[in-house]
Parts: sequence; structure tokens; C-alpha cells
Amino acid sequence: DKYPLQLANGGDPVAKIRRRTESFGILKKEVAVSTPKRKVNSVIEPWCESGDMSFYHVECPECGKLHKFEFSNLKWDKDEKGKILLEYDKENNLINDPVWHECPHCSYHMHNHEKYKAMQEEGFGGRSKWIPTKKPDRPGIKSYRVNGFYGFRTFFEIAMEFQEVKDDIIKFEDFICDTLGETWSQKIDKPDEHYLQSRCETDWERGQIHDRVKVLSIGADIHPDRIEYQLIGFTNRKESWSIDYDAIAGDIYEPNDLAWDKFEDILRAEYFKMDGSKIPLHIAILDAQGKASTVVKNFCNRFPHSDNSINGVYPSLGKTNVPGVVKEVPSSIDTPEILLSDQQLKFEIYNNLKKKKPSHGEKYPSGYVHFHSDYHSDYFKQLTAEEIEEIQNTKGTFTETFITNKAQRRNEALDTFKMALAGLYYMNVKYFKMLNKIRKTKKVKEITPSWD
Repeated sequence: DKYPLQLANGGDPVAKIRRRTESFGILKKEVAVSTPKRKVNSVIEPWCESGDMSFYHVECPECGKLHKFEFSNLKWDKDEKGKILLEYDKENNLINDPVWHECPHCSYHMHNHEKYKAMQEEGFGGRSKWIPTKKPDRPGIKSYRVNGFYGFRTFFEIAMEFQEVKDDIIKFEDFICDTLGETWSQKIDKPDEHYLQSRCETDWERGQIHDRVKVLSIGADIHPDRIEYQLIGFTNRKESWSIDYDAIAGDIYEPNDLAWDKFEDILRAEYFKMDGSKIPLHIAILDAQGKASTVVKNFCNRFPHSDNSINGVYPSLGKTNVPGVVKEVPSSIDTPEILLSDQQLKFEIYNNLKKKKPSHGEKYPSGYVHFHSDYHSDYFKQLTAEEIEEIQNTKGTFTETFITNKAQRRNEALDTFKMALAGLYYMNVKYFKMLNKIRKTKKVKEITPSWD
């Protein structure tokens, strides 16, 4: 599913590979293996569904009946907050086993230590086996589907991963595809501008930076007559505060216009948290689409780029979807250009805007967005300007959801937020790239990027 849908010189890559087998006649054997990705353009899922759709069924230790490992049957003990119940001894070692897989026939709680015996195959000491669920579309097509339950990961690890990623739309997509082995289809409702304005906070003011902010990021939308920018503060859980949103008027396509000097002053200014501690502006992402490309890159040249720093001022280009959300590519200046996954970032923002304020004493959910009460209603109209649109794929078999601005409403608040969030993603990617470069020279195992 990671193959491009079309090669640069035309043609379906999978079809071309299959044609290479034709010279083997009846002796040919085709094997297609893939982690499923997005449902709308998945190649492996239709292939799998055209076969006999076999699933590996395991034996229940209690009733002896066979069943599949499915996430819907993964259960766990919960604490008073609804999270997985974790009990520790004095040395902080986990002493309970709170997660199990429930038998759909007798409701027996199969714990992880029983899993491997239950999985023993028929003819090899057990009764478990592959069971087809349909007739193949044509003779000879065998298809199999497995998820992470059948590997070396424990029930506990899978449940903990779900708990950690369920509120993060980007990570949750990876969980669905990589852990559950299912295709991803996005469904989301548009946030309500009036609700967002109604929950503005009065205990802080425009320009103030909360003590819990770890990263400051600016996103800037470039227009012929103005620079619109938004300053966002993030925690490591992507909880965020929209600190300021403003515009600088000028002849923006003129590189020596005073508007650029004013914007430079904002990027070089000193920033302080509400507790008085100093915090730098870590990153700025500027829209470099179309006619703005040259002048934006000239401006970014005012800030020397370093491969050994996660901070910087970068030109950017929005693409429909970019693997990994952001991607660094060479540009005509020393500073690389950042490709942004327009749809993934907008989905994440819309998803975060719909998160509810927690009960008193509870933590804010990952990605929750805070607003001060100085914002006018126009800001929230722009932030929610784009509509949810469902577009059918070329085969007519599935409809994918997009966030689009066909009505051409003013959406600068959303665009600048999107670029500021992209800045956070880029810092995360670059930090682990730098860290793993050092670890590689020391011959130490590399670390998988995370938000922890």
C-alpha cells in the first residue's frame, strides 16, 4: 500500500510487476504482502477480499472453541478515571495483570501467558488453524489476514498503546493500520465556531505564555498586501495555547518592504512565560507557495540554517498528504524547504478543536487547544472555515473524507495554525534525527521518534 498509485512515467506499479510473471505460464505464483494503509486507495485490501479471507483461529483454554483475536474482545480492569488499572509494589514493579482477551463463546478471560499455548497449530500440538470465511472470487486465490495480537507483543502492550494514542489522530491511524492490520478511513465533524468562542479562557491574556509551554512555533500565511501570523505554544503532549494572531500590512512581494523587518523583529524578540522564565521562539514556518516563493526564501536567508539545531525559520509547501506529516527537501537556499501534509494537519486540528474541557481536577486531553478571550468571532470563523467533503475514489468503491475550502472563505487562522503545528512536527523529526546520528557514531541502538 506504500507503492505510488502511478509511476512517474505512467502505469500501475503492481500491474507492471504482475506482467513480469506471465512468461512463467501456469508455473507462476504471485504473493502480495503489505501492511494496509488508507482504505480509499488500498491495493492490498481488495486483493485480500478477492481470496478466501482466512483468519487464524485460536483455541479457548476454557471451552475449547476456536475464535479470532480481535481488538473488540480485548478487555481490561479500569481505575476510577477509566484508564487501565495499574498496581505497583514498593519498587514500582507492576504486580497485577489487568488486560485479557475475552472468548466470544464463553467469556473466558485469556491472559497473555496462555496465548502461546492457545495458538499452537493443529498437527503441532494444538488445535488452532486457519479458517476461510468465504469462497474466493476465482479458483486458486488464498488470502490471510493477521493483526498484532498474533506476534510477540503482549495484550497489555497493545492495550497501553491504544490508551496512549486514541486521542491523537495521527498516532491512532498508525495503530489501526500497523497494530490492528486494518485500513484507515477518516470520519470527522466540523468544529463549531460558537462553541470554541464560548470556552475562551479569562485567566490569561493575549500575548501571555503559559508556564507549561515547552515549544513556541509561528506559522505565517503570505499575501500580496500582508503577512498573517499566529504564535502557538505547545506542551510535549501537543496541548496548545493560541498566544497571538495578527497581521502586518505592506507590499509583501517587495523583499525590502518594512513589513519584513517588522516580522523579523517578532521572530527575534525575547519571550517570557507567565512565571518570568525566558523561552525562545523555536521555529517559524512560512508559506512559500506560488509568487511568494522567492521573497519568502530571501527572508529565511536572514536566519542562518544549522543542521545541528532544531530551531529555525523555514519556507514551506503544502501537499495533500506527506508520509510522516512533514518532510525536508532541498531548496534554492541553504535552508531546506518543508513539505506539509495539508490534510493530516487539518484533520488533527479539527479533531483537537472538538475535544472537551475536562472535569475539575482532571488533566486536559492531549492536543486540547486553549484560547484567550481577546479573540474576535472572525478568528473562530476562519479557524473553522473549511468544510468536510466526501469524495468517491476512481473505482467508485469507497468515499474518502477531505477538509476543503471550495467556498474560498477566509481561512488564515486555520492555515497559520496548521503551519505552526507542522513546525512542532518538524522539530520532533529533526531532534530524533540529530540524536540518532550521535547514537550511530557511538554504535548505540537508535531511538524510534516519539512525543514522550
